[in-house]
Amino acid sequence: MKNILKSFLINAVALYVLTVIIPAFKISGGLNSFLTAGATLTLLNLLVKPILNLLLLPINLLSLGFFRWASSVLIIWMLSKLTPGLSISNYSFQGFNYNGVILPALQFSVLWTLIIGSFMMSIITTLLDWVLNE
Repeated sequence: MKNILKSFLINAVALYVLTVIIPAFKISGGLNSFLTAGATLTLLNLLVKPILNLLLLPINLLSLGFFRWASSVLIIWMLSKLTPGLSISNYSFQGFNYNGVILPALQFSVLWTLIIGSFMMSIITTLLDWVLNE
């Protein structure tokens, strides 16, 4: 029970950080919506993700583990469909210029926004889990 509560809090905070970092992820409704989305994401990670990993196992074995991200992307997509306050739209990166390092402005579709959000969620949850375990 303690691990489920910890996972719930990590997921809720990670969703908040994700909405701050990537403006294409929007959760309307305040704290209640973040807690609902965190609970839904925790349930999806506990119940649905193992089944998805099992279904995607042959592709994952053929790609030597590279295809593991697909289950995370599908979980985030399911979260957007199950949580009424969560919306994911196209992401417009404004570009970056610092001391001669130039990244051009880019437009990402919803699929690429899901993929980027999935990677960011895994980084954020790993960092939060590491901080809480120390």
